[in-house]
Amino acid sequence: MIKIIFLCFLVTCFLGPKFCFALENTNGNFSEKPKNILIVIGYADELQENNTKLLFSHIHHTQIAYETEASIERFLINFKFEKQGSDFVFKNTVVKVLNSNILCPNENVDHFQTKRTVVCKEQLERSENVKKYLELHLNKFDSLYYIGHARMGHGLGVGPFIPDYIFPLKFYNIVELGKIKNITLASCDSNEYYNSDFFENNKVQFKGISGKKLWMQDQLPFLINELYSLFIEDFQKYMEQLNSN
Repeated sequence: MIKIIFLCFLVTCFLGPKFCFALENTNGNFSEKPKNILIVIGYADELQENNTKLLFSHIHHTQIAYETEASIERFLINFKFEKQGSDFVFKNTVVKVLNSNILCPNENVDHFQTKRTVVCKEQLERSENVKKYLELHLNKFDSLYYIGHARMGHGLGVGPFIPDYIFPLKFYNIVELGKIKNITLASCDSNEYYNSDFFENNKVQFKGISGKKLWMQDQLPFLINELYSLFIEDFQKYMEQLNSN
């Protein structure tokens, strides 16, 4: 399915033995300050264009969403994170992965389908739970990473394209913003829909991606690259110490 993308996740191979040695000698600290990171996988919508089946374009059915989650897990495990439920933990860094999708009973999961065939009560409950979790806990995280539909700038798509299942990214005061310092959105035209000036005014570092029709080959490597940049910064001082010896 997206096995080609998996190749870019073997980041430790590119860094060589020194990186692995530095990783094992972090003296109990992955970063100087604890980090709490949230990754949200958006709802798998139907997508069909001119009756053409688009295999990779967007997250268009449940199987793509599950493969996206598996790809992110593989990346984190390569960085020595340990899976604990929906969390991945390494030293004092915790990454929580929320998948807005659940496979409905009797749902047809075909690699060549262009839309979800079933939207069941279990899916709606999952979408409601993800939205409620964001409402209650998002401001406790340091960083938010999202991959999915941009919902034309209305917010994160955690369910069908109606207001009830869209989580708006509107931080009007310090209480709503909380601890968030970084927001990365791997979604169509997120640079246009979510103007970086809005986040900069709230002292948030924003990273988006451009393009009205983004394929998973664009979205997923973009997300992984941003996560890689975040984690590798924490190892720079250890590698520098190693090189100076």
